[in-house]
Amino acid sequence: SSFQCGDFLLSINKHIMDPRVTSAQDARDFMYECLEEEGVLNIVTENPHGDDILINVTVIKPRRDMNYEELGLVVWNWPYLCVRQINEGSIFQHTPIQEMDQIAAINDIDCSKMRTKAFAQCVSELPTELTITLIRRKHRYTGSFK
Repeated sequence: SSFQCGDFLLSINKHIMDPRVTSAQDARDFMYECLEEEGVLNIVTENPHGDDILINVTVIKPRRDMNYEELGLVVWNWPYLCVRQINEGSIFQHTPIQEMDQIAAINDIDCSKMRTKAFAQCVSELPTELTITLIRRKHRYTGSFK
């Protein structure tokens, strides 16, 4: 996991998590339920002392032999590996992934020095469950994440 000390859980599959109502065990149970029922797990955390947001998105490939092109997530190196486009009908379409999010890891495989071709090969060869860790940086002029 990419969670670090000081991170706060904001949402699971776009469902706002209120720590005054939801225990850690309830949150974990809800994560398993979302992954089993929806086949997608996206968790949004924040760290008020940091500038970047880490996002973990887990999806299940509908077919084990699904390749990079069929997944519909287009990446490029600009200057690091980041999301260039999410194609219409992609299994990533209803996740919080945005264009220009940096891809830090996939299934705990470090992507910091990975090139586009290696990422495509990695995604194609991984089993059905894909967990992508993304870094979303604040815009240096506006201070927002968009």
